[in-house]
Amino acid sequence: MMKFLFQITLVVVAILIYRFYGRYYDSVICANNGGGGDPSIRLNLKFQYPVNNENNYIDNSIVNIEFNDNNDDDSTGTGEIESDYYNSTTEFYEYKYQYEYKDPCKLFSSEYMEARTKFGIAVNLYKNKKNDEDDDDDDDDNTVELLSFPVTGGLTIDVAILYGNTKELGTIIHSSGVHGVEGYAGSAIQLAILELLTASNKAQQRIERRPTVILMHAINPVGMKEYRRCNENNVDLNRNNIIIHKDNDNDNNNDDDNDRDRDTNNNEHYTSFKDFVSRRDPNIAGYDDFRHLFVPEDNDDNNDSSTSAEGLSLYDTTIGYYRKTIPAIWKYGLIAIKRAMVAGQYHDQGGLNYGGQEQQKSIQHIVDFLFNNNDRKELLNNSQSVIWIDVHTGLGPFGKDSIDYHRVDEEDEYEKRRQVLRLEPKDYFSSIAYSVTTTTTTTNYLNSAKSESESESNSADAFKGYDLTKGMLMEYIADSYRRKTLNNSSSSSSGSCSRSGIFMIQEFGTLPTVLVGRALILDNMLYQKHLNNNKNPQNQARNNHNRDNEELLFDYRSPFLKYAFYPQSIEWRKSIIQRGVSLFLESIEYSKANSRVLLKGKQKGE
Repeated sequence: MMKFLFQITLVVVAILIYRFYGRYYDSVICANNGGGGDPSIRLNLKFQYPVNNENNYIDNSIVNIEFNDNNDDDSTGTGEIESDYYNSTTEFYEYKYQYEYKDPCKLFSSEYMEARTKFGIAVNLYKNKKNDEDDDDDDDDNTVELLSFPVTGGLTIDVAILYGNTKELGTIIHSSGVHGVEGYAGSAIQLAILELLTASNKAQQRIERRPTVILMHAINPVGMKEYRRCNENNVDLNRNNIIIHKDNDNDNNNDDDNDRDRDTNNNEHYTSFKDFVSRRDPNIAGYDDFRHLFVPEDNDDNNDSSTSAEGLSLYDTTIGYYRKTIPAIWKYGLIAIKRAMVAGQYHDQGGLNYGGQEQQKSIQHIVDFLFNNNDRKELLNNSQSVIWIDVHTGLGPFGKDSIDYHRVDEEDEYEKRRQVLRLEPKDYFSSIAYSVTTTTTTTNYLNSAKSESESESNSADAFKGYDLTKGMLMEYIADSYRRKTLNNSSSSSSGSCSRSGIFMIQEFGTLPTVLVGRALILDNMLYQKHLNNNKNPQNQARNNHNRDNEELLFDYRSPFLKYAFYPQSIEWRKSIIQRGVSLFLESIEYSKANSRVLLKGKQKGE
């Protein structure tokens, strides 16, 4: 009896906590078609660098980054995209970005096709304005490209290339929608970036003043359309990127290369996806131990009175979940359960975070586009620096961004001189982001361990428990960049300047971890039930009839994940736009400062 009362008490506490965090869910849906709408969002960002008056050299060392997220601050401008000037009083060189998004709701979407349409329109607006302003230039038609890569059922990955000064300032890549439903936040940030760039004048957007920008929209379009994190095969694309190194790879011809090609977490070497799956312990992080929590049995007995509006039993969605989860957390700890859930598994297709048995089509499109396409891979080969921002939502404090990045550096004859000048990305990004953690890789060594100070930072809130996780996209891209770009000496755009890449996850918090986990578990239960219902003869006949209708092909909509990963909150929308665009602008300034470092190092070496 006492045990039962204790469990009921825990359930009541969980419900109270849920209602407490519900204050962030003010459920204010954007109404930009004729009424309501969110208040305007103002962006105010200033960078300060010291100036060496002897040679008027702008030092790369960041002195200060000012970020103002207060909409009521009268000092915030309403359209000054970029200004740069020398402050003789402080002897600092300053870059300022000030802008006001007067209609933020037009940045956000409620359906995949709506987001895709907005993205295409925004790219064309930028292209048309640039062509109007630069109609005397001979290379207008080569400054903007919009590409589409088909995935399935008429759904596509759309990629915009805004060409800039690739050779000197590098390339910035911004991707959204790896986890489907999380793509609505990333899409909004990309639209905000395009609006910002379109609003800038001709002088501010001269091609030599900024890096090349690549915007990848909806990498997992099926998941985005269905409000799910997984793709059309129920595969988590952020667990599907297994680092493979075949023995006959051209860039692995010596023992040193083979040592570097081993898995960074456990020093294993995988020759194929199948090889990885066969050697991966299915219970390496305890997934099978907790499977009764992750993939519970549906207790719906087809009695309408016991079924919730979402299609699952009221017991499963309320008491059933908390009655199992809270005692497990009490006994094993939240991190142990989180680690088992997020590590990824490759043997239970109907379970959580399934990484698949082979690389998925969406990932193949990205890899082919950047690394295997002879016309496009020059975007990376010719870049002195590459910065990739991959937007996610779910973990961490509400509306705050946690960053984890992989840094890859190429060493050359000037490396010893550059060591003193080398920029630390966290000096830039941690000024605004809630937390930053990092992994650094060079062509001569591989070190995936985080420093003690980093492991004790606030970053643990979002990324703690990922130590056994495999198949992360940014880790895979960082490795591909090192092997296929940096290790390929013939691809170097300059023999006297070392190159670097930064591949980061920007994770925006939504709900507490236990409630995000609840949404994932309940969504998977409902999705598996949806698949089983479609197997009966009557539904199969209907599905075959509708197979050619793209609108009806993906008719599932998750009622759980939308609110867990895409909160309908004014406060949350404001925060992701300000922080998402600010990280993009920080990346531009980092690229500029990095270019100055390379130039100074080259001059000293001559």
